Amino acid sequence: MVQRFKTFTKEFTEKEDLDRWHKLHLGQDSPLPAYGYPDMGAGHYSRKLPYKEWFEFNCLQRVHGNSLEHMVWVLPALLVSGAFMPRFTLAMGCTYVTGRELYRIGYTSNEGANSKIREMGALPLNAAGLFLILAISSIYFRNRFKSMFGEFKFY
Repeated sequence: MVQRFKTFTKEFTEKEDLDRWHKLHLGQDSPLPAYGYPDMGAGHYSRKLPYKEWFEFNCLQRVHGNSLEHMVWVLPALLVSGAFMPRFTLAMGCTYVTGRELYRIGYTSNEGANSKIREMGALPLNAAGLFLILAISSIYFRNRFKSMFGEFKFY
């Protein structure tokens, strides 16, 4: 979000004459949206950016999108796993957050998707997610086949 405020400033919109262009296509009563919205990195506003700013903005957009893609299944997995294995889930949650932050730092560097730091973050991030899924599977099978396993504990 901070990158959007730095990139699509009032000076940028005035320099590129975006207000006139916006009103020409959407009507005189239509105000220009602030901070380049709804452009998500590949739209009309972004095309007017210098390459460096375009690259930085799009890398941050990709990190944001990747975070949302993972949160859809990681947060429910943390919730379910945490109800049965709180210490394990805490460890996996901390590993996930650390990996996510390394991923962000690496992806937003000048190397972008080729960054070694991003790869160092992706490994624990994905491993924590995999272990959470395995933990939920073990919880399910332990409860489903309780008579077969008796009182055996997996953790």
